[in-house]
Amino acid sequence: MGRVIKSKELCAPPLRLAERRRRRLLELLTPAVDDATELARGRERTIELALAIARRIVGRTVELEPSVLDQIYRRSLAELGELEPTRIRVFPADRARSDVERLAAELGCTVVDDRSVGPGGCLIEAEGAEVDASMDVLLGVMRGALEARTVE
Repeated sequence: MGRVIKSKELCAPPLRLAERRRRRLLELLTPAVDDATELARGRERTIELALAIARRIVGRTVELEPSVLDQIYRRSLAELGELEPTRIRVFPADRARSDVERLAAELGCTVVDDRSVGPGGCLIEAEGAEVDASMDVLLGVMRGALEARTVE
């Protein structure tokens, strides 16, 4: 079983044949490339939606149960290990809703209002180290995990 070669193809210069094959291949591949592009856009939209939902859940949880902030602060402090914290930076409204003042007093460090930390997070400073548990950093870690997951 072979392919019938038309006499015109026998006489056609090799470049014209290659160009026709390239065009035909491009015609065949274009829908697949378009589908892959749309799929990638869909993944990105899904990731953005998941991050927006996570941000709202944390915000709502902190509103309803401010003690969650203290859990965030304690876990972040635990990341320092043996290092002594010197400063805890928190979002001003979170400072008022949490026990961070008492926690800082127990540890002998200060609490500083820092709007750049954003709601629901903190930045803990120690001599030669820092733990950034701001919402943007935490959502960045989540984004990385989701993007890695969608590649599999």
